[in-house]
Parts: sequence; structure tokens; C-alpha cells
Amino acid sequence: MRIGVGMATVGLVLGAAACSDSGPSMDSFVGTWTASKAEFVRVADATDKVEIIAQGGTFRITFNADSTWVATITAPQNVPDTSGGTWSASVDVLTLVTVGLSGQTQFDFVLSGNTVTLTGGHVTWDFGTGDEEALLNVTATKQ
Repeated sequence: MRIGVGMATVGLVLGAAACSDSGPSMDSFVGTWTASKAEFVRVADATDKVEIIAQGGTFRITFNADSTWVATITAPQNVPDTSGGTWSASVDVLTLVTVGLSGQTQFDFVLSGNTVTLTGGHVTWDFGTGDEEALLNVTATKQ
């Protein structure tokens, strides 16, 4: 299973990756986050979902103060898939731009203390028949 995390939409608006005055500070995101949930939902059939953490997989993402990020996703019985790029956040949208991919991926987010919930990031995922458009929903805790 592969994920396209540069996703035509994790779309961290390239450029100055800063949070707006009414959103969280950059420091709120900086650090390493480990997912307790990482769910891929098939866009063509929202009843088809894969939750890799529950199946023994892992998802970890690090947001750096220089507006770069790196993530490693390991689906069960697969090799780790690592990607990275730049990031920014506004009041309630986290945008990721992935190196080597065009476009960006945007997630709606709720940040509460050391827990973040990311929803609706457009990615690609192999549900068993090749890469397809999917939505990625993540709940993660800052380490």
C-alpha cells in the first residue's frame, strides 16, 4: 500500500508558512506527532475504509520550526513510506506541500493541548487494486 502524501491537496500553501494571528502559534505544531488513528477513506465509496493503526501500522509526522515536515507511514506488512516537504497552518487548516509532487494537501484540524485531529486530507491510497483518491483522517499526540 502506498500513500501519495504530496497529495494534490495536504496543500500547505507554499511560501511563508506561518499561522495567522487568530490561529495557533507555529510552536503549537513544532515537534513529533504519533498517530493513534490513521484512517484512509475511499472517495469513490466512503464505506470502504482502512485504519492502519488498528491493524498494527504506524504513522509519525514531525513539523519543524523552519516550516518543513517529514512523515513516515508504515501500513501492516509493508515497508515504511517516508515523505516530506513544507507546511503551514491557518486558523483551522493545515496545509502540506510534498517534495516531488505537484499541488498540496489541506486538512481541517482541531488542536487541543498535545492532541491534533486532522480530517479530509486528499491523498492517494492503494485499497488493493492500485492507487485511488482517498481522504486521510488522523488523530495524533505530540511526543
